[in-house]
Amino acid sequence: HDENVAEEEEINWKQQMPKKKKERVMRVLDQKTITTRHGSYNRYLVQWE
Repeated sequence: HDENVAEEEEINWKQQMPKKKKERVMRVLDQKTITTRHGSYNRYLVQWE
């Protein structure tokens, strides 16, 4: 169940990303790799400046 929740959070996180990247500068505060049975992906903790 935890893997499914992590995947849903990843999808929601991507949907929240601004479509126009040039308007803001994103600084990565933290990065961790999450591994599931479907593969692995990077998850970022970011701050907009």
